[in-house]
Amino acid sequence: MRVGEEISVKNIPILPRLFKHQKKLFLLLFFFVCGSFFLLRILKQKVFLAGNQTYYLLTFLHIPETELSWVWIFPPLIGFFCFLLLRHLALQLEFSQESIFFFCLFLFLTPAFTFSFTTLTFQSISLFLFLLGIFLFFHKKKWLQYFSPIPFLATMMVDIFTSSLLVLLLFFILIGRKERKIITILLLTMLCFALTAQFFFFNSPLLLGPFQQESLLKTLFAELGSEGISIFIVLLACIGVVTCWKKTHLRRSYLLLGGSFLGTLFVQRNYIFFALMIAFFAGEGVLYFYDRKWIIPVVKWFTLFAIILGVLLTFLISFKEQSQISPSWDEVNAFSWMRENIPVSAKIFSLTEHSYYLDYFAERDPYIFPHEQNKEKEKNVEEIVKSTYISTTFPLLQEQNITFIYLTPEMRKDFSTEQGLFFLLRNERFKLRFSQKGYEVWEFFPEEIH
Repeated sequence: MRVGEEISVKNIPILPRLFKHQKKLFLLLFFFVCGSFFLLRILKQKVFLAGNQTYYLLTFLHIPETELSWVWIFPPLIGFFCFLLLRHLALQLEFSQESIFFFCLFLFLTPAFTFSFTTLTFQSISLFLFLLGIFLFFHKKKWLQYFSPIPFLATMMVDIFTSSLLVLLLFFILIGRKERKIITILLLTMLCFALTAQFFFFNSPLLLGPFQQESLLKTLFAELGSEGISIFIVLLACIGVVTCWKKTHLRRSYLLLGGSFLGTLFVQRNYIFFALMIAFFAGEGVLYFYDRKWIIPVVKWFTLFAIILGVLLTFLISFKEQSQISPSWDEVNAFSWMRENIPVSAKIFSLTEHSYYLDYFAERDPYIFPHEQNKEKEKNVEEIVKSTYISTTFPLLQEQNITFIYLTPEMRKDFSTEQGLFFLLRNERFKLRFSQKGYEVWEFFPEEIH
């Protein structure tokens, strides 16, 4: 290849074949990723369903523990249909095969997306309902079109922010189309009325969550140990953000990018919509990256290889971390013991990340839930865990009516046993009630034992 010769994605021999058979390719990739995830959880002796929001949702829907043997199939099933509906929507909007390919590629290599469809989340369910509504609205059979408002209205049951973002997205999709203008206006008007009613009459929350407490940077970037987005994909998205300004019809996407980022900013791990937008802009970025002229083509290939390698390594590391997320079967055994041996009125103290598991499996009240956003309780948790003074810890436990404490092996690794709560457990007012493979339940006696 001559120096200065322009390279296009269409001139790379293998890419046209990948573009042609991309649907089969990504379906195989989807089943491989999901299968690997659940296989790793089996090997690690973890419960199939992971994540705090999963167990908040299971409790909210009153799905008992006995049903977990089949409920786990729903997240990948929702993800499977979301992929098909997303691809169908991209074809409806007349995106090129190249754009669709790179969008889907970066979406599948985004830990935030794969995690959302191996766990149960309100956002993944909302996305599925929204895409289903779009599919029905554009369907050739008129009798199916009449059912499109049902899934759209169902998305309004989550929270105000998600509803607003999806109504805005629907507006951008439909407003530029010439066909069925009257029906489009009626649908958008109905959804705006529903959104208004949700705000004024149904006391819906602005944003559900957060279901986990962590820093914004850790939430966003998978390299920091979360199920976020690879920094390499973010860098490609930055290129896409700049290049999309030249495409007038894509400028609307900036508002959606900003709106989805706000959702992630205020509620950690509410990132599925932000991940979609980042994957879209990353796809546009890589297209620009390829189609522009490079003086030294070898530099282009080396840069691309480094980016793809970085994205892949981040995905694999994050994927391994995802497969190790609680709960494990050993934890479930501890929760089962609590359910059978601890009074229903008891309040259990532990770190916030265990709250939803305690509520679902043990059916007992944890001291704090992350979505409560109770600053006083958060301060108390930190003080109880770190304080070495009886005069500080004991009155706090008594005032908050805490009678049981749940500890895990990870907590013993993170906190010193020579100070704080673990040191105070040697006091006679604590008694070990359960211990199995590092999972412990201690009882605290408000009054000193004689």
